[in-house]
Amino acid sequence: MCNSKRRKAIEADTDDRIRTDTVRSAPISVRIETVSIAKAYLEIMEKQTDSAKQTTYTAGARISPSLGLKRLAELQRNIKTDHVRFPDSSRSKMGILFCNVGLLLIAAVAQATVLYVSGLSTNTSLGVYAYSFDADNADQPLSSHGRLVAADMDSPHQLVVHEDALYAMTETDDGLIRAYAITGADGSLELLNTASSKGGSPSYGVVRHHGLYAANYMGGSISFLPLGRDGRLSNATRVAHHTDPPTGGRRQERAHAHAIEFVTPQWAVATDLGTDELFVYDQDLHAHQVIHTPPGTGPRHLAVHPHAPIVYVISELSTQLLIYALHPATGRLTEHAAPVPLVVAAAAATTPSAVEAFGAALAITPDGRYLYATVRGTNLVAMFAIHPVTYELTSLGAVSSQGEFPRSASMDVSGRFLVVGNERSNSVVVFTIDPGTGALTPRQRISHPEPSCVQFWPATSGHHQIDD
Repeated sequence: MCNSKRRKAIEADTDDRIRTDTVRSAPISVRIETVSIAKAYLEIMEKQTDSAKQTTYTAGARISPSLGLKRLAELQRNIKTDHVRFPDSSRSKMGILFCNVGLLLIAAVAQATVLYVSGLSTNTSLGVYAYSFDADNADQPLSSHGRLVAADMDSPHQLVVHEDALYAMTETDDGLIRAYAITGADGSLELLNTASSKGGSPSYGVVRHHGLYAANYMGGSISFLPLGRDGRLSNATRVAHHTDPPTGGRRQERAHAHAIEFVTPQWAVATDLGTDELFVYDQDLHAHQVIHTPPGTGPRHLAVHPHAPIVYVISELSTQLLIYALHPATGRLTEHAAPVPLVVAAAAATTPSAVEAFGAALAITPDGRYLYATVRGTNLVAMFAIHPVTYELTSLGAVSSQGEFPRSASMDVSGRFLVVGNERSNSVVVFTIDPGTGALTPRQRISHPEPSCVQFWPATSGHHQIDD
């Protein structure tokens, strides 16, 4: 039978606070046969291994790795493991923890999605805010008021969410990045530490290879900051500088590294708006290849197809989508298809010709069927269908961003919702995605001061998910 004391402890902490020394220290991977709010069960088999003398608990299909259960980060770090193993010495402490499976499932299912929103630090926007997000409420999924969960920093204009941690990038000359632990289902944050990217104004980041790779916009460089097991960052130990001369156009007076994403475990692609270049880096930040785009392109952000090494690059200045294929064996990046204009004819017809357009953010649905791109100036969200074989793009038109200057966009893990932050109209807008057509429908708009970045937790980046 379950240890009664342990069971009472679990019951007291089903609100995302399962706290046991054994759970915190043991490597964990949970597989669940069926999860349903109405009916859920976990089939457990116990057996002894002769060599390790461990008790093994096994069950069916995998549960989502980001449940928000406090101190269950081992679930994510060991997600490829097929079993849950506890040493015999810990069995007496554990009781049989998963005997009361219903309580664990209640805690897991109850974890709500959180939307983090950051902005430039002004009198009205003080830092990072957390909004609850209810995907079951299609008309108004986003809470109308956010909680300030991180403050006292200079312009946290970019957020990186990885597992149960959040990294806030600031517009500072020394590239300060703050590491936070996500401590509850409501998105509460606990400051872990602050580290330097050794480059000015880091504007984008991705966690891979036990570290954070950061693109330093003003520094014109890519940095690697080692990541501790507790989520803390160390100062950058590697910095790759972009030294080619800038193009010299507007906003191209110097190198401006803008984004980096890993396409495979070995190869990453970075953009530089100031030099009109794409860089292929290995994990040690050795430049393997440099691609020169036409002058005035201004490569900004990029997204990787979830099922293939296809890279979509949004250009800020020429307002296009560039499509490349990366060859995993050689690390060579080649043009895969002709550039696609973002401002389609139908949308352009409703936009004054004097209005300039600037490409901004990209998002791809988890199934890889649709791509969305925000366009500032014209205030549009361009929609594209992705061919399932060739990965080429077909325009589905564009919709209004329902605000001004849509700088950022984020998609929830289900791929049913796209959230857009309109920086200059102080608004965040929720769109639903039609799974059959890819069409966007605005559902909700809330006020938020100068939203420069929106990020969901649990997070999905829409890019190629390959384990290191």
